[in-house]
Amino acid sequence: TGHQSPASPAPGPSSTWAGSAGYVAPEVLLGTGGDDGRVDLYALGCVAWWLLTGMMIFPGVKELQEECVLHCTMPPPAAALRAGGHDPGLVQLILELLAKRPDSRPPDADTVRRRLMTLPCWSHYDEAAVAEWWAVTTTPSSLLPAVSPVKPPPAPGILAAR
Repeated sequence: TGHQSPASPAPGPSSTWAGSAGYVAPEVLLGTGGDDGRVDLYALGCVAWWLLTGMMIFPGVKELQEECVLHCTMPPPAAALRAGGHDPGLVQLILELLAKRPDSRPPDADTVRRRLMTLPCWSHYDEAAVAEWWAVTTTPSSLLPAVSPVKPPPAPGILAAR
């Protein structure tokens, strides 16, 4: 995520990015950052959201431009995540991963790992069982093909439309 195009010497709305719009951090969409691991933490928050709710953060959105605007401007509907009866500490961590501003997210993946290990739900984690499941269910044919980077819609135009 967050790859700068060699043709664009400085980050900005004309920079390219790779990834699915529903998982790309706001600073990448806006061209204002994305030079550290916190963009990946945003994507992790999006994946965790999907795993716990079974839906995207902004379900029902069909237009790329609208999804980008929502990820840049709207907080995630926390009630959807809290309704699942999940560990409140896990819910809080996921909401922090989804913070619009990178400096409001955990600083790095190791911090996220350490916080996860303090949660009651972590006591059910069995690394050997996970490794066995992973070995059985992942094969080279099950991996997704690589995608080409795409140009995002120009950020000023996205936000001006709202």
